[in-house]
Amino acid sequence: MGVVKEREKKVLSFIDTFRDEHGVSPTIMDIVAGTGMPRSTVSDYLKYLRRDGMITTAGHRNITTERDRLEGGSVRVPIYGEVACGQPIFADSNVMEVVKLPLTLFGNGDLFILHAQGQSMDLAGIDDGDWVVIRRCEVADPGQIVVALVDDEEATLKRYYPDSETTVRLQPQSSDPAIRPIIVDLSAQTLRIQGVVANVIKTVK
Repeated sequence: MGVVKEREKKVLSFIDTFRDEHGVSPTIMDIVAGTGMPRSTVSDYLKYLRRDGMITTAGHRNITTERDRLEGGSVRVPIYGEVACGQPIFADSNVMEVVKLPLTLFGNGDLFILHAQGQSMDLAGIDDGDWVVIRRCEVADPGQIVVALVDDEEATLKRYYPDSETTVRLQPQSSDPAIRPIIVDLSAQTLRIQGVVANVIKTVK
């Protein structure tokens, strides 16, 4: 590995600090805003750090630093607010806590955790009180369990089925027959996928 210059140390330090606070790696624009350096300079420093083996990158918000490797293969993951498994609730955008999860069990990437509420996904193995690990993305395949934001204010955890060009069905998978699908009319409502379920951390009862 090469010797890191002082200016490159500033970028490296910012990446580690950003991950401590947010649970994910910064984007180039985050680094630009946080360090006050021009974008071209930040891009050059990231290139030099990759060349010298001080960082590795694997896509959007996925920068691994030397400190991450020394910590023994863990990924920092933010815990956000609760998400409904019954009726939709507002998505809390504030990070409650940042935890470290082992890469061998959860993998790398842009992950976050939500606390499940309700029983509308119990037949899929997601019970009330479980911690659901989500891989952040904006698209999903039919049948995947997603965190969906309806009208930018109501978040829910359901299976995603685009039934037509203008209709999406958010399907529960519940032992309670009274829990019905949420039908989103895209001509009158907005729907944003915030991520796809990657894992579940069970609550032992």
